[in-house]
Parts: sequence; structure tokens; C-alpha cells
Amino acid sequence: MASIFEKEPIFSHVRQWDDTTKLPDKYKFSGRTGKAEVHVDSGSLGMEFFYEKTFPDFVQAATKLDWDWYETFAQFENVLEGSYKTAWREVVRDHFSDPETRKNEEGFYRAIRLFVCTNLDSETPRDVQYVYLAPGGDHRVRKDLLTAPRDHARRFKEMLRIAELLPPGETPPPSDKLAVQWYYMTYHPADRAEYVKSGKKLADETIDTLSAYFQSIFAQRKIDGTLERYEIE
Repeated sequence: MASIFEKEPIFSHVRQWDDTTKLPDKYKFSGRTGKAEVHVDSGSLGMEFFYEKTFPDFVQAATKLDWDWYETFAQFENVLEGSYKTAWREVVRDHFSDPETRKNEEGFYRAIRLFVCTNLDSETPRDVQYVYLAPGGDHRVRKDLLTAPRDHARRFKEMLRIAELLPPGETPPPSDKLAVQWYYMTYHPADRAEYVKSGKKLADETIDTLSAYFQSIFAQRKIDGTLERYEIE
């Protein structure tokens, strides 16, 4: 089996969907306490979509419709299709055949972890994602030349937040200071050299303050034409 340092990330710097993407249809639930809709997920938009849209919306629907945990188990496959639905059914069959195991919160969230690991073919998907976010490994985050630092920072923080939702392995979530180090290393060596010359210290920075520094350089390069020359080169 390949090392996690060689594996592609669970989700990358470029999201698989944006505001122009046609999202999957929604499954419509109804009950005595109201109605709810959840995007049906086949995995076509990646595991990040599951954590950003499908799963939180499903949990919200379960709460709104006042389901018990047994009903939550039963209803979950309605928001899945294709390989995702197959994986969920296999998890339930192999690990939760006893109805008693489907009657509590602990069982449901354990089933979700198994479902995610099955689909990603990884027992430690959070570790795989952290290898991508940290310096090193075959796949790394790189800030694109024409991406504004404030947009890059927003995406980097988004990836950190969602990575923490993935089933854990051996690597703990990075501290705020370590996350700043990871973020800093996503910039081009020339940008980092400019930062070192400024006399600033990473120990004093946050992702937001570091982004503000690089944003000022980015804005100046747009004005004086440097950014355009870099793009041509």
C-alpha cells in the first residue's frame, strides 16, 4: 500500500464545485413536524461536498423532523446514490446487522466514520489531508500566481476546518502557530524571501495578518505590472 505521503489529498485547493455548478437534486423528507430537503450525494463532487452540504443538511433535517436514532439510520440512505449508497448498505450489513446497534448516537456516528473510510479506501483520511496541507509529500498546496492572498487564505482555512471533520488517524489538528507555518510554505519562494527581508517574524503572525502582508505585495504588483510580467514568464 502506498504511503500517505504519496496519496492524493481528499480534497484539493481547487474545489470541485462553485456557485455555477449544477448541484444534485434534493431528497424531500416530510413528517409531523415539517418538511426538509437534502442534496442527494453520489460522490461526484467529492467528500468535501458530503461534509459541507449533504451530511450537515441531513443532520439538520433529522433534528427538525424529530427522528430517533433508529429512524436516522433508516433514512440516511435516501440521500445517497450510486457507490455511496452501496457503501452505506455494506457498512450497515457488516457492522450494524443487530437493530440494537442502530438505536443510539454513538452507533450512527461510528457508521458515518466507517462509511467515509470505505469510500476513501483509507483508515486515516485526516492524516492524508494533513500531509497535503503541511510542507512535504508528493502533493502540496501551492498558491497560484494570480490568486489573491485573501482568497487563498479563505480556502486554506476552509480546508483546515473540513479536514478536522475527517476520521482521525495519528496526526492531531495543527496548533494555530503550526497552521501559520503550513500556510506560509504554500507561497512561492520569492514571496517568502520578500517576507524574510521585511524583518517580520512568523511567531507573531496569524493566517489573517500574514495574508494581509502578502495581499499588499500582490496589489502593488498588479498596479506596477509585475504580476502581468510574472504571468507571461
